[in-house]
Amino acid sequence: MNKKRIVIISVTAVALVVCIALAVTFIVLNAGGHRHKFGEWYTTVAPTCETYGTERRTCKKCDEYEERPVTRLGHEFSIANVCTRCKWEIPVTVGLRYTPTESGESYIVDAGTLDASVHEIYIPRYNAEKPVDAISYAAFRERAITFVFIPDGLKEIGLSAFSGCSELQTCKMSITATTIDNLAFNGCSRLKEIEIPPQALLGDDAFRDCTSLEKVTIPDGVTKVGTGLFSGCTSLTSVTLGAGITAISGSMFEGCTALTSFNFRDGVTSIGSYAFKDCTALKELTIAKSLKEFNSAVFQSCTGIKTIRYAGTKKEWKSIDKKDWLVNVDPDYEFIVYCTDGTLNRWNVDVTV
Repeated sequence: MNKKRIVIISVTAVALVVCIALAVTFIVLNAGGHRHKFGEWYTTVAPTCETYGTERRTCKKCDEYEERPVTRLGHEFSIANVCTRCKWEIPVTVGLRYTPTESGESYIVDAGTLDASVHEIYIPRYNAEKPVDAISYAAFRERAITFVFIPDGLKEIGLSAFSGCSELQTCKMSITATTIDNLAFNGCSRLKEIEIPPQALLGDDAFRDCTSLEKVTIPDGVTKVGTGLFSGCTSLTSVTLGAGITAISGSMFEGCTALTSFNFRDGVTSIGSYAFKDCTALKELTIAKSLKEFNSAVFQSCTGIKTIRYAGTKKEWKSIDKKDWLVNVDPDYEFIVYCTDGTLNRWNVDVTV
């Protein structure tokens, strides 16, 4: 066999191998390794007045799908306080006081002459044929109530409205509330869950020291959260941030000693001072590349951090303004930062894992 023929055979063999490799790659990509192209969202479970629904969208190329919750409809009350959809009637609590607003078009409610033996509160949507739009300052502060119903349609929960209600276990929240003011539920130490309204502004320390609160979901429509929002919530283990949150406020989760992981979703650009101070159980962080700065003492005394998963490159991680983000964390203590192009330690030194 002459040299020319050997060269031709060799080139042909290499070309054949390349073609096979390309064909296999094409098959793999189209068999499940492709980028999903999802269709429109459609309802799989319809929401009701009191229950959330579900929406789904499916990939146009495979059977993969995504799901998301759909906010409940909320009750739509008539002036008789009967829901026009499900016909449920509010069993209005006797003894509440209704103060007309300056315009005289609606009312602000508080405890009024409510007997101390009353432990369940049902606030009406209408009083004397006018809407009840707000709960006043310190309206039920330090009362021994165990349950409160806040009707859909009500807009504002005032400063310290339920502060110190240490026996409060259940709050049926208005999904139309646009303001939950400072300290509104501060010290409600038996409250295990709370429904955050889709468009609410959340004030400073609104849920501070709710020591039984275990899970929090902040809807996409929430864009403003106050400082110390969940500070001292020592049972909090699960937090879901909505797409509207671009900044973690100062001391937002300070002292949340049961929190073991946290996902800073895409869109979060800054983390406020002392945001996770004393979160001693915090072990793993997931951080989107949108993050640009840690403010002072963000992770002060967080001595349990082991892993940070960062969605950007090592260079991008190093460029984040970190200030003194690890106050009171031993200088010899190290953790691993997993970037898209390698791993770093606490001191931005390349490591092999």
